[in-house]
Amino acid sequence: MADVNPLHEIEAILGCVETWPSEIVKKNFIEDYDRQNVFKVISFFYGNKVPVSKALTFYTKCKIIIRFWLYATSL
Repeated sequence: MADVNPLHEIEAILGCVETWPSEIVKKNFIEDYDRQNVFKVISFFYGNKVPVSKALTFYTKCKIIIRFWLYATSL
């Protein structure tokens, strides 16, 4: 079974990431994890009809990938 790309799933609902509000892109891809950022990102997704489970999976995977990238580039 192929692993589904969570970005493609979210973009199928919201459209291309380049059209999302810059605050959401920043909180999702750049800023550190904190409860306030999670709430704002998930609220944006929920308000735009993205199921909460997909939104949480997407947010979590983004944070894992970013942390891995930051670690790998610091070596």
